[in-house]
Amino acid sequence: MENVAIFIGNTQIRWSTLIVICAVFVWFSVSYSLLVSHGGKRYVMFVCLPFMVFFSLLFGRAIHWYSHSELYKSAEDAFYSLWTGDFSYGSYDMPGILLAALLTAVLCGRLIGSGGTRRLLDAFSPGLALGMGIIYLADRFGTAARSKMVFTLSGQTYFPLFVSEDGNNGSYRLAVYFVLFAGLFIIFLLTSVFYIRRNPDFQVIGSYKGSTFILFMLLLSALEVVCDSMRYDSSYFRSNGFVSIIQVISALCFLAVVIFYSIRSVNGNGFKFYHPIIWVFFAAGFGGAIYIEYLVQRHTDWYVKCYVIMSICCIAMALCGYILHLTNCVDIRKDIPQEQECMDLLAEGVSAAIAELEKDDAEDAMLPDVSTEDDNDTVKSDDTVQESGTADASALPAATGLAATETVSGAAVAESEISEPDVNGYETESGLSVRYNVLTAEEFLSLWNSVWTSAPSLEQTCLALDHSLFRVSVYEGDTVVAMARVIGDLGMCYYVKDVIVRPEYQGRKIGSLLIDEILKFVQAYGVEGTKIAVELSALPDKVPFYEQFGFKANEAKRLRIMYKVKGTEE
Repeated sequence: MENVAIFIGNTQIRWSTLIVICAVFVWFSVSYSLLVSHGGKRYVMFVCLPFMVFFSLLFGRAIHWYSHSELYKSAEDAFYSLWTGDFSYGSYDMPGILLAALLTAVLCGRLIGSGGTRRLLDAFSPGLALGMGIIYLADRFGTAARSKMVFTLSGQTYFPLFVSEDGNNGSYRLAVYFVLFAGLFIIFLLTSVFYIRRNPDFQVIGSYKGSTFILFMLLLSALEVVCDSMRYDSSYFRSNGFVSIIQVISALCFLAVVIFYSIRSVNGNGFKFYHPIIWVFFAAGFGGAIYIEYLVQRHTDWYVKCYVIMSICCIAMALCGYILHLTNCVDIRKDIPQEQECMDLLAEGVSAAIAELEKDDAEDAMLPDVSTEDDNDTVKSDDTVQESGTADASALPAATGLAATETVSGAAVAESEISEPDVNGYETESGLSVRYNVLTAEEFLSLWNSVWTSAPSLEQTCLALDHSLFRVSVYEGDTVVAMARVIGDLGMCYYVKDVIVRPEYQGRKIGSLLIDEILKFVQAYGVEGTKIAVELSALPDKVPFYEQFGFKANEAKRLRIMYKVKGTEE
């Protein structure tokens, strides 16, 4: 950092320290805005702030001390200066900030409302890019910020991209830290847009969480590999002076992202012709960057050509990673029919059921009346309910598959289960089958055991499914891969239960499909013009998923008792 300071009385505040404080404020503000705007709790970032600052100072100083121990009196003295607050002594390395962000996200990722480690890292990424850029800008004039390349230029018109040599005889060096600032500002813009828009029409296989952070690391790695090679005092391993610590970390990030997305892509889409093409291009870029680093250290007069080629190699590697990310995306518009199509399917089902009901009524009218006055539990007309005033299972709608009919405010509810293939579900373009009210107890327990433990008994499950208002299930071939069901009173309240997707099928937007089907069921059977409460319970990390459909958490605590029915065995 430059030896420029502000004096307030006897207190000295270095100019570089003010810039670093500004960078911390910028990181916090950006991350706070992104997290809160996407459903995170406000207090989460305030909890993360002290952890982030402490770990950044600790890890940043540790890496710098490891690589430049000759600048410190001792290891104890290097870290003791942090305790005393003497930040003017020694320096810090940027990888420490990344390690601090990872550890902070791991420690704070389980807080209620944070949404998990990956969601925190996504919110951190744009702010990290801008904050790191500001820190680099603080030392733009320093010796470390000057590249190895010397340019002969006329005048002072190239400020701030170039820094004049001492004595300035028309010789200038590229201001590497200004290049890093400009690059990180662009990364800030790209990751911000990526995070805010977050694939509105397609979803990453597995989970969208972590995608923004992965994009940030791809772009940062491509930038740092080249810029760190240009610098005079890059931090190296003590046992190896060929490649710097930042270059090694960047190379590992490239490899990790490509391997991670390749495995997901092959598992989700099968092995495709484009996979080896992407891998070959990535290997060429990776090998090319290493070879250019070797050349640039052997031929000092090749700087410009070498760094141009190295930049191309790094950009190629980043593009390969991003393309693999795109192959991990499923277009949900192909998997989920348009809302009007689904409503038409439900309307056809209701119409078919009503027609069948009218046919049955006509047949019943031709039969003699065999009911007696003693048959108090017999329903004698469509407008009659049991004398007890409570509706039993026979009063449920057609979607339950239970025999009965009920008319509420002109909304007809069908008698029998909709069993015709053309109205009992549909096939998606991705090969999955959506079916209504056909889920069996055995299939229910199979799905339950794929994600949870302590499954209910078969008898309990059969009774629960028979008395559910609606159940929707998704199949691949004959294998059930997802389910959800609805219980409620038909008039004022519906409760969503047992939304389950097999782990290997998660991230393909099947959960969204289930919720869409449930809401369309409520729309089709609800009393026109009324408001109906649709409720569910969700773990904290699942809340953002349901919020995108309009669900909102309230302050009421959910109370439950697992009441044991008398007479059952332990």
